[in-house]
Amino acid sequence: MVKLRPYSLAIAAVSCCLLAPGASLQAQGETLSNAAIIELHQMGFGDEVLLEKIRSSPTDFDLSLEGLRSLKEAGIPQTVIAEMIGKDAMDRNAGPAEPVGDPNNPLSPHSPGIYLFQESGEPRLLKLEPSVYSQAKSGGFLKHAFSYGVAKIKSKAVLMGTSARLQLRDRRPTFYFYFEETETGLSYQSQATTSPAEFVLAELDVQDKKNHRELVVGQMNAFGAESGALDKTVRLFDFEEVEDGIFRVQPQSPLTPGQYGFYYAGATPMPTYGAVGSSGGRVFDFGVR
Repeated sequence: MVKLRPYSLAIAAVSCCLLAPGASLQAQGETLSNAAIIELHQMGFGDEVLLEKIRSSPTDFDLSLEGLRSLKEAGIPQTVIAEMIGKDAMDRNAGPAEPVGDPNNPLSPHSPGIYLFQESGEPRLLKLEPSVYSQAKSGGFLKHAFSYGVAKIKSKAVLMGTSARLQLRDRRPTFYFYFEETETGLSYQSQATTSPAEFVLAELDVQDKKNHRELVVGQMNAFGAESGALDKTVRLFDFEEVEDGIFRVQPQSPLTPGQYGFYYAGATPMPTYGAVGSSGGRVFDFGVR
């Protein structure tokens, strides 16, 4: 049984506000612009509300240098700006409309992406919406310094919130990866991806006090650097191509309760001696209860 995390009361509050008579933003059919984001921010709505609104609305952002400068001057948080950039890229790279076919038949054509196959009850496919890295950071400098460069500096991708919206009870869920039959692979990825072998399934480290999830994506010390998740967080999965460009994917072993995500291994930032900064990488995240 698939359970989606209900929207928070704050999300409901902003919806009511946008429907109120005389509101300058309309809840139905509005296209979010820079001005709309600034207005919501000035109305006092927090990051979570803005992020959800961006993900669920049509957008027409000005992300030029001048547009980004105006957002920064208005006090828009970097996490929100990163989400705006990611949503804009996803919208611009979106392919044609959903192909005609049975939307719940895994062998029918689907738009590129990763889908959960729900087998209990009436079988259906549910598309995973990726979460954008809200930031990336490096840590472990003190230990690195005191060990004369032997201890490793770790580069981490950070996702807002302590849990994904999609929460599963199935410990060995089945996913289907749909790739375009072109060199661009998954259309909303800037990288060309053509196989699940290019992805990593990893368990995310939940930081309750910081209200986010972390994933180590690179390490370095005096002897060299390497990208990729820690071995202890990686969960192996099997996959098979069932049709051209369609792959069935399933973890090799039952997943323990926690937060997980698929991410494109080629998009991980290398660790550096300093903050990595904002990142446009995406994680197809979900939780297991």
